[in-house]
Amino acid sequence: MLSAIVYSKEQFRDVHQGGSTSVSPTTTLVVLPSRPHCIRNQSTGLFKAAANLTAERRWCLTGTPIQNRLDDLRSLLKFLQNGPLSESRDFKKYIEEPIAKNPDQDESFRNLQILLRTLCLRKTEALLDLPPSTTEIVNITLTPEEATAYGRLERDCQEEYERQLCTKAKVNTSALMLDTISKRRRLCNHGTYPIEELQQRSPSPSGRSRMVKKSKSSKTSGDYTCVLCSSPDEDAVAALDGADESPMSPSMLPTGYSSKLTAVVQNIHDSCTIPGNNSIVFTSWRTLNLLGMLLTEKGITFLRIDGQVPSIDRTAILSQFNTDPAIPVIIFTVDSGAVGLTITRANRVHLVEPIYNPAIEAQAIDRVLRMGQTRPVTIIKYITEKTVEPLYKNAKDT
Repeated sequence: MLSAIVYSKEQFRDVHQGGSTSVSPTTTLVVLPSRPHCIRNQSTGLFKAAANLTAERRWCLTGTPIQNRLDDLRSLLKFLQNGPLSESRDFKKYIEEPIAKNPDQDESFRNLQILLRTLCLRKTEALLDLPPSTTEIVNITLTPEEATAYGRLERDCQEEYERQLCTKAKVNTSALMLDTISKRRRLCNHGTYPIEELQQRSPSPSGRSRMVKKSKSSKTSGDYTCVLCSSPDEDAVAALDGADESPMSPSMLPTGYSSKLTAVVQNIHDSCTIPGNNSIVFTSWRTLNLLGMLLTEKGITFLRIDGQVPSIDRTAILSQFNTDPAIPVIIFTVDSGAVGLTITRANRVHLVEPIYNPAIEAQAIDRVLRMGQTRPVTIIKYITEKTVEPLYKNAKDT
């Protein structure tokens, strides 16, 4: 008789925090489903909890064994206890170094291809009989006011960068550059709306708003968000703690204008006039607040899931979206909605900003374009011209 345990990311966290690292002695199979990339960072407690589990057999179920770098794969090999390539020295020698030396030659990938063929059981897209998909690029032009604000932000960031270089003996230039990029990306989304005010209002999944405050610690449960690729376990951004709820109305919307979000909301509004069209929107949590207010102002009913929504509530929200024809839109943060979900009721995917990590972007789209989808899917990507965003798109495409 085969005894199996399927672990989620949250269950691994509980195991690690509880100090238990073994399963029942009768367990012969441990499965890491849907999000094994959450253990790709071997310094985290999640990885250590997973690696220390006791079982005769181990499996990983994933569509993205490599997220940001080749070493992500080595972490999975470590969990699978597949040596010797799970060791850093051998993995670098036989997998990473040949590719690094000659990345343009197919022969450089030979060892990696052999490794994946040996370990992976794959179900390719050709076998899924998926409906067709089309991608639309919506190029956004900033208004003169937005362009002025963007130029002022660039100058302020340049001055801060130079000030730090002149006044500090040691400067984390990578952190400074990431912060600069993050601010530019936010302005592309928020336009002339005051970001500080928007961070104090957060539309809840029911279409209501809750006043929020910054968490005292942004490093919660080892899950940090990278401003470049929006993936866990990288550079941190602040999390939010819920507080008192109060009804949300368009009058709460501060003064300002966003060319991009106006285009997103108008696209959603227009698509809602066609029966059967339903939209899923992916963006950063900083933008969800403003997007929710604009949808409410336009009279569009929506549901929302972000990192602060507990798993049990997410299930209820998804069930409501899948069954209630009066709700045509669901909005997500990229981290909370890009993996592990089936949302085939939607047939339109809105990507509000470029997602640097192509694996995360593919996972987001695959929430809709997957088994069970019967209608053609439209993917809409919004790119603000003459800003940092086209650089993201070009870097990802290469």
